[in-house]
Amino acid sequence: MSQGRVHGDPAIARSNRVARSIIAVAALTSLLATLGLAGSAAASEDDRWADRINVKGDFRARDEVFIREGEKDRHRLRYRLRIAAESEINEHVDFGLRLSTGPDANSGNQSLGSGVDFDPDGIFLDKAFITLKPHGAEKPMFGDSKSITFGKMGNPFKDKKMGPSPILWDGDHTPEGAAFQWGWAPCDCWDTNLDVAYFVIDEENLDPSRDPAVFGVQVDNDIEITDGVTGKVQATYYAFRKLNPDFITRGMDAGNVALTDDNHVDLIDVAASTSFTPIEDWPVTVWGNFVQNLSAEGTGEGKQGTAFSVGVNLGSKKAIAEVGVGYFQVEADAVPGNLTDSDFLDGVTNGEAWRVHATKTVLKNTDFNVIAYISDELDDDVSALQGATPGDRVRIQTNVVVKF
Repeated sequence: MSQGRVHGDPAIARSNRVARSIIAVAALTSLLATLGLAGSAAASEDDRWADRINVKGDFRARDEVFIREGEKDRHRLRYRLRIAAESEINEHVDFGLRLSTGPDANSGNQSLGSGVDFDPDGIFLDKAFITLKPHGAEKPMFGDSKSITFGKMGNPFKDKKMGPSPILWDGDHTPEGAAFQWGWAPCDCWDTNLDVAYFVIDEENLDPSRDPAVFGVQVDNDIEITDGVTGKVQATYYAFRKLNPDFITRGMDAGNVALTDDNHVDLIDVAASTSFTPIEDWPVTVWGNFVQNLSAEGTGEGKQGTAFSVGVNLGSKKAIAEVGVGYFQVEADAVPGNLTDSDFLDGVTNGEAWRVHATKTVLKNTDFNVIAYISDELDDDVSALQGATPGDRVRIQTNVVVKF
């Protein structure tokens, strides 16, 4: 995962980090105090205010090792802290925010020893959004739910309960824009959801009409195939528009060679899974994901615009354990390299990798897990054109995750 970049005077950079941390902590403290005071003031009239405020978080301690033939093994200790506050303002409006370590969009991690002489670590505003529910607690005329979310939010397009298939999005991304959600359950055995979103990637100060952005439409369906067997199918269309040279360059630095022949990129992303329980405490989920870049320009023998992943998860972390294995293959121009997951291919394209993991709940709200990534470059000829390739190495992460 990436660690934040510091440019210019180190003293100024440290001061900026401290200032951002103070501002972020002050923002959360102010929010909680405001909500608390509001709840106290209204307690005599409405004692439900406290029930509408939910504060939660998680802390992850990580030991990470990199093993590469012909080089010294690399070892580092890292942590991630996230604190979130959510509130039901009224039956039509929800509000949420989250603070997190990690100054990079692709990582919430903070490496121990970064900075100089025990510099303070930064806290950043990771989420800040409102969700509008036009129908409140009432069911809308068509469907079972409708909502509009605005601000910096959780990614509505992440694969939902379909295994770890991080091809397009990094799991830490919290995009900024507006999203519409509509849900409907036509019968007890079928749930369908529609997500439509517009996210601004960069702001062009001189010409706001040229802001690089992405528009996405996703339909996902949960189906009960038979008693004890469920399936999920998810299809998404992404339209990246007005991509500027800076965005294209960031992609090339992360493995792209000929992502598009203009400033537009159109992607199709299809995922599917099925789950069943052949043995008690050993549920099985088989999953797969396929991505096609319809705008790839083509290099060498042809376009490098395809990616896919397949895998299986077994067991339950709350019972014996959950274990899983997955295989990923991402051609150079299948997705914008600067957005793909920063773990399984070192945050670049043109690679293939195996992911093996095991997770166990060892204490209440405490999980222990080990994840191993075994990666290699996919196409030597394409690598020669650009030079950005995934590491031919083994990456092992040992984590303890505490939720509160």
